Amino acid sequence: MHTSIDKQIAANNTVVWLVSDYKLYNVEYDELIKLPPTELLLDTPEITNKITNKINKNYFTPTHNTFLGNHTLKIIDDVVSKYLTIKLIFWCLYKRTRANSNSSYPRHLWYDAVVKRYKANVIDIDNFTTPREFNKKIHDEGAHPNKDGYILLDTMVRSCVS
Repeated sequence: MHTSIDKQIAANNTVVWLVSDYKLYNVEYDELIKLPPTELLLDTPEITNKITNKINKNYFTPTHNTFLGNHTLKIIDDVVSKYLTIKLIFWCLYKRTRANSNSSYPRHLWYDAVVKRYKANVIDIDNFTTPREFNKKIHDEGAHPNKDGYILLDTMVRSCVS
């Protein structure tokens, strides 16, 4: 399933996953809710790559956010169980819930709860900056990093690479 991850880990390289926001590709919600419980991913990469509008604001409801967040955690659980040394950076989640105390996400999907859940794998942004300083390292509400944000990401990644 993750052959490139397998190759990197087999070569003793550190793999860092910059985990995207729960809402990314929420346009696939209607398909995701139809998946059998044992399935985690849609088998539609050719369709996904053609989607130009990856986020639909109609799916920003508490029901959608909760489902998509929980589904994301299931995927992360699966990846972490297979790749024990993988490192996770929750950049978008930090912006949505740590640097923004008014998040619409349920509390179990907030940055602090997710960091606690994956503590063995997380590169904790709080070890490198504060929520106030973080907001100076992005250039929009989408949490896209500016130059200082990329420097921060580089520092974070380098901190776990031997």
